[in-house]
Amino acid sequence: MRVQAKLAPAGFSLMQLTLSSLPMLLVLISFLYSAAIRPNELSIYPEGVDDDDVIQQYFDRQGLIPLYQIVYTFLGFFVMWSVLASYIIVFVPKRRRLMESYLNPSEVENVVGDVYFQPTTTRCHLTDYAYAVYAHRQMEGYLVQKRVRTYHPYTREKIAVVVLKGKPYSGQPKTDIDIDIKSYSGDRDKTNYATWFSLLWVVFTLLGSIYVMFQMSKIDHPKQPHMLREFFGIVMIVTPIFAIGGNWLKWRLHYNWVVNRGETVRDENLTPTSKEKAFTKLKEEDNEINTCLSDTCGGDEMIYGDHDSLEMGIKNDSKTHYLSMT
Repeated sequence: MRVQAKLAPAGFSLMQLTLSSLPMLLVLISFLYSAAIRPNELSIYPEGVDDDDVIQQYFDRQGLIPLYQIVYTFLGFFVMWSVLASYIIVFVPKRRRLMESYLNPSEVENVVGDVYFQPTTTRCHLTDYAYAVYAHRQMEGYLVQKRVRTYHPYTREKIAVVVLKGKPYSGQPKTDIDIDIKSYSGDRDKTNYATWFSLLWVVFTLLGSIYVMFQMSKIDHPKQPHMLREFFGIVMIVTPIFAIGGNWLKWRLHYNWVVNRGETVRDENLTPTSKEKAFTKLKEEDNEINTCLSDTCGGDEMIYGDHDSLEMGIKNDSKTHYLSMT
């Protein structure tokens, strides 16, 4: 049986992105309508009734959501969409440039190595991972082994591996890099749509929260001054921490995983037992940062294949072309 290479993930569906946000939009519009008619409700009171607590008790009896809770709702969505917009605008282009640097002949070295496929057993991502093993001139007498993203769900031997100059742990299978770059080229329109879509949501939720606070001031809501301070705290402090700081941290973790993560093992010492221990140790280290935030979450199983320069215990699976560790 011949196993075909997987195409790059199709990414998000623009229709799914739009439709999934419609219920959210309808709820927020209903909140805006509730805030818009709130001052008109005051006309039922006789002249001279201006007790804020009495007014709020009336609104509570009518089942109306308090205005300050509506403001919190808008600000919550504002933070969420700001994080997404920052991810698309900052993280995605930086990752794209990193992958493109692997195709620049002046920045990379070409070596030969093997890739041992690791099937995915969790659902927190839609990508597959493998372990790349290759020799590098800066690591004489050693082999470098590291976890990499792969689009080929099988073990491969003696394939081209590209390594950034001066960074021996940055090796990536060349065929996987090619597929990754092509997937970006085909998704530019989707990325632009998602960028503008998320920015429109950022503006809508920000203006919505401002409008509701304005309505609070019209009825002299007792929590309006406190709400104003929290508004500026969320917009000026909390949002940048999550949107900018969170995506910067995600980028640093991803860059470190791609360029600097890995392990070296002496070539002549890679007996079946020591090889198993080496892969087990590397797998345990990866599991310590096994989080969706750093794009390294994956399954717990490892499947790898034969390597001419390594003496490894293997067994053949008659149903697949995978070689699994014993």
